[in-house]
Amino acid sequence: MSVDLTERKFQAPVELGVAESVIAGLAKRVEGAKADTPAGYEVVRKGLAECRNLRKKAKESHRELKESALRWGQACDAELRRVNGLIQEVEFPLKDEKKRVDDEKERKRIEKIEAKRRDQEEKERAERERIQKEQEAERARLEEERKQIEAEREAALKKQREEEARLAEERRKLQEEKDNLEAERRQREEEERKKIEAAERKHREELEAKRRKEAEAEAKRLREERQPDSEKLLSLGVALAKYEMPEMSTPWGLAVIGTVMDDLLSIQGRISKAIEHQNEV
Repeated sequence: MSVDLTERKFQAPVELGVAESVIAGLAKRVEGAKADTPAGYEVVRKGLAECRNLRKKAKESHRELKESALRWGQACDAELRRVNGLIQEVEFPLKDEKKRVDDEKERKRIEKIEAKRRDQEEKERAERERIQKEQEAERARLEEERKQIEAEREAALKKQREEEARLAEERRKLQEEKDNLEAERRQREEEERKKIEAAERKHREELEAKRRKEAEAEAKRLREERQPDSEKLLSLGVALAKYEMPEMSTPWGLAVIGTVMDDLLSIQGRISKAIEHQNEV
């Protein structure tokens, strides 16, 4: 079957057998209907039944139109396949030819890109090798400099340690000489101090001996001068000790006699101490 697609016009609007005026008339009839009265309930029931009938009619028309459209669509698809087959008899050889040329161009383009890539990789590899060699040379130079600096530092440290050791030895010798001189000075001062102390001690002993001799002489002179008084005072003390107190018959008299006896004993004691002190002097 062949269909002339060039003469097809736009399809007419789809008609499902239910006019809008019919739906509008139904809507007007049931507008404001209430089901709370028998008459109103009947209007609502009949309105619902009419809606169901209209929907059923629309569905049947819809099914019939779709079946017709399906047959039409299948005829269109078959004609499209036939026309495409005719077109492909012309198109495929052209596509193959174009693909052959395009593939060749793409191959050459890829080869060119690949060649550029290999060239770039070679340049990059050479650059990396150059940089690596430069870095290795720089590391070797730095290592050599480090070794040289380390050797110089070790030499400087060795020289510094030797100089410190020499200075320490000189300081030790100077300190030793200083200690010896200090020891000699202290020894001389000690010997001098001992001589001075010995001389002072001898002088003090001589002065002490002279003072004792003079004191003994003066004490002897004083004893000789005070001897008569001492003997008199001693006789007084003996007399006081031997003095017999009269007998008292009253407590008052006994108390007075007791006080007198205590006073006499006190006087006797003072006389004895005075004489002892005089004898010591």
